[in-house]
Amino acid sequence: MTADRLVGELHQRLERAGKLHEYAIAIASDHGHTIDTAIFTDIALPGELCQPEGGTLHVVVNNDAHRNEITSQLAEFGAEYIGNDHVPEVVRASIATYAAPHRHSFEVSRTGHNGGCGGSPVGRPRYISSHGLRPGAPADDRFAIFYGAGIPQRVVESATAEDFFPALASILGVPADKNSDELASSRIL
Repeated sequence: MTADRLVGELHQRLERAGKLHEYAIAIASDHGHTIDTAIFTDIALPGELCQPEGGTLHVVVNNDAHRNEITSQLAEFGAEYIGNDHVPEVVRASIATYAAPHRHSFEVSRTGHNGGCGGSPVGRPRYISSHGLRPGAPADDRFAIFYGAGIPQRVVESATAEDFFPALASILGVPADKNSDELASSRIL
């Protein structure tokens, strides 16, 4: 709500100053998925090498039997193995990826950050929103709004993440080539 209010206030100030026509405004979502429960990976999977990423968890596995064991342990919390097709082929056999159930995220416990381990494997999340949910699920979709000077009014129902950067670069008038010297020297924050 605060972010919405700030965007509205910016719009009103530019409009009152007679400058709105000089600006292009881009708004894109990232977080915002409400989380009620955290699954603490250092407690749920003690000793396992893993990387929690909000609603997604990547675990290093030794073989199929190890992956099946991890899958069984995480199923107790409602987490689901979602495969590893998104992982580079050379490491695909050693990475297993899991999705947290609705309104859950994967985190490291507060005691895990201090080198300790213990307590409940689930609890109150550190953050009330997450980096995302199950990849490909409609609930994980993001939105982007571009408006202002020189931007045609239209609705694009769906686009890929790879479409965002070139669209934004075009609006800003900078090259879409991520390696461009001109882009590297621009003042885009």
